[in-house]
Amino acid sequence: MRRQHLVLIALVVAVVAAALGIFGWKFAERHRNLDFTLVFDNAKNVHEGQFVVYNGVRIGTVTEVRLRENDNKAAVSVSIDAEHRAKVYGEAVFIVESPTLLNVSGEKQVTMKDIGNSRTPIVKGAVVQGTNSVFEEWGRRAKEGLGSLITKKP
Repeated sequence: MRRQHLVLIALVVAVVAAALGIFGWKFAERHRNLDFTLVFDNAKNVHEGQFVVYNGVRIGTVTEVRLRENDNKAAVSVSIDAEHRAKVYGEAVFIVESPTLLNVSGEKQVTMKDIGNSRTPIVKGAVVQGTNSVFEEWGRRAKEGLGSLITKKP
């Protein structure tokens, strides 16, 4: 009888521990930085440690800048702070730009700008296309939209 009680207690403890472990893992995942890669034609003067900015607020940092071997584009790895990860989405525009109007140092930052109404979350490890200007991105999206309109059959 005593042995059955010990087995039952051990089973309950194991179930509770597993539930707490799953809950803790999910909780921790939401409170980790969001790491992903932005791809630019040109990331001149972007360096590790520089800021990722949204509406004038620092939301993350550049963790690595490298040249992709398959297409010679710049891959800029970024880490978005955990408290800002919900603000970052796939339809946003990521631009390499000067942090100030009179930028004497020539250094750049990555700026996220709102464009469109969709809000698809970016997942850890994603690769997202960046752009050199918001106007360039608007043109690209307009061209894609126009292309889909032209190819639609009546």
